Amino acid sequence: MKDDIIRLTYKLEFNYDEELSPGELKVIQYISEDDRFHSILTIHYNTTVDAFKALGTLAANIHHQHAVDILEPINIHLKNRFKTLGFMIDCSRNAVPNVQTVKEFLLRGSLLGFNLMMLYTEDTYPLPGRSMFGYMRGGFTKAQLQEIDDYGYNLGVEVVPCIQTLGHLAQILQWPKFQNIRDTHDTLLCHHPETYELISEMLNSISECYRTKKIHLGMDEAYGVGEGRYKGVFGNNQRSQMELFLEHLGRVQDLCFNMGFEPMIWSDMLFCLQNNTPNLNNYYDMSMGATALHHPNLQLVYWDYYHINPKSYRFKIEQHHQAGCPNPWIAAGCWNWNRLWSALPFAIKAVRACLEGCIDPSSGVENFLLTSWGDEGNEGELTSCWPEMETDESLPNCYPVSNQLSFYEDKYLQSLFETVFGANLIDFTIASLLDELTYLSSDVLPNDLDQLPIHTLFPPNPSKCLLWEDPLLSFLTPQYHGKRDLNVHYEQVHLALLNATSDPRYSNNSLLTLPTLLAKCLSLKCSLWAHLKGQYSSQDFQGLKNTLLHRIEPLIDYMDQLRKCHRSRWHILYKPFGWEIIECRYGGQITRLRTLRDKYDDDPQFQLNKIEELEIEMEEVYMGSGTNILLDYHRVHTPSANT
Repeated sequence: MKDDIIRLTYKLEFNYDEELSPGELKVIQYISEDDRFHSILTIHYNTTVDAFKALGTLAANIHHQHAVDILEPINIHLKNRFKTLGFMIDCSRNAVPNVQTVKEFLLRGSLLGFNLMMLYTEDTYPLPGRSMFGYMRGGFTKAQLQEIDDYGYNLGVEVVPCIQTLGHLAQILQWPKFQNIRDTHDTLLCHHPETYELISEMLNSISECYRTKKIHLGMDEAYGVGEGRYKGVFGNNQRSQMELFLEHLGRVQDLCFNMGFEPMIWSDMLFCLQNNTPNLNNYYDMSMGATALHHPNLQLVYWDYYHINPKSYRFKIEQHHQAGCPNPWIAAGCWNWNRLWSALPFAIKAVRACLEGCIDPSSGVENFLLTSWGDEGNEGELTSCWPEMETDESLPNCYPVSNQLSFYEDKYLQSLFETVFGANLIDFTIASLLDELTYLSSDVLPNDLDQLPIHTLFPPNPSKCLLWEDPLLSFLTPQYHGKRDLNVHYEQVHLALLNATSDPRYSNNSLLTLPTLLAKCLSLKCSLWAHLKGQYSSQDFQGLKNTLLHRIEPLIDYMDQLRKCHRSRWHILYKPFGWEIIECRYGGQITRLRTLRDKYDDDPQFQLNKIEELEIEMEEVYMGSGTNILLDYHRVHTPSANT
């Protein structure tokens, strides 16, 4: 069949069907009596977003049939597992997406059946009369949020605000105008009247920007509640952090109820503040229950990005039931944060385990949220989250999450990804080899998922560590040098991605340019310090010259190409504010490489000066971890503590 060109013309019809329930759709192929059409494809839907999901599913189905060289009658009947399938974009951690970026995610998501979009905005929404709220952060205007809300509404997608009303407010609390309501550097001062005046203004502003009544109040990771200025203002009144948290929560939820909002919060503090030992480990401790809720209309969102065994999710969901929340929301993560490209193999395993953990109706989970975060400067390429959007309710016929077929080998998923995103699924996943230093066969799951580890896991980010560590003080070198040739690994990744970016079949494979350049930079930078030290110690001056010409000079050039590519992507996706943080990181690397070059140029045989940085005897800091490390920029860019 592939030797012949077959052109089939279909007539597409949409039919609203009140007998279908929300989240249910059908696509039926009929023989056409009109000679102009091969057949008629009728989409039966109940809600607007169901029609869009049917369209995406239909296009992928047709593409898949041609890809596997089979042409069969189309008869699709899907019914969503969840009432809500949502995607969250971090619009606060250094990067605020522009309106077009949000619209693109809304549109592509609708083709996969996502019927909710959550925008995480700490201080990046308008607050009239508070000029220092979101000061120089590039936040959304009221008109922009209304435009996004209208666009989502026309697609059948509910756009929901996610704000913060206790912790995670360091961006505003750094300014003198907010000092009166500051407890710690990032936590509001509970019980202070001005705190609740501010929150009332927040809620009023939000109500004018969105049509929804749903609102996420945040309140996660508020470990500092009552531990800072609170004691000086109100005295040491022997009240526990949990008591303060619950009283604050009660006052804020009352404000919401009085305004007609339907509030929800992240649930971690109800676990983490137990026993006056605030720690995120308490959230995932199987023996640690939660404090009971006081109001049945407050929804809890259980977030878990760290487990690949469904048993973990089942147990924690049951604990939410015991806390008085019979229908908790659940949030999985894309793992696009603290790295430049999503950790796809780990994230997909974790999302699949999460789905398996709440698939039983007894879980009470009706609302599933897939989150993308921007911790550590929002360096990551946002579109690298696309593959994770295929691992959930977007799949046809409740695609089994424990399927023995490798996610990356599934032909239908490849067709769906190409149809909805215009890129190649395997190529996007190859980019994850920047951090996944074992190859991709590990994504095939056993029949019994409960065999998998139950403890908390974190995907490593060696590519980020190697990119930002100082080239003259490469203290991470002993983690890998002499154990694995990462130069070869990253050069192989570079060549594979270089071919992928130029594949004319996939227009959005061009998005792989950034990881392609990153892989090249790492192939040149890995073990650079060790090579220099060996040549310096043996006084191999010709070797030093060759390293300068063939590694350091090209590395400076590729690092600048990477910077320019990253800058271009930033300004396509985001508002300009925040890019200065990332550019300073690149500037530091390029300048330090030039310093290394200058040391050689000024004294090629080191007769006048020594390079003391190359006389250090390195030690392995993270013993036994190798490259299985997850570190932030402030840890890796210098071995010195930030003082």
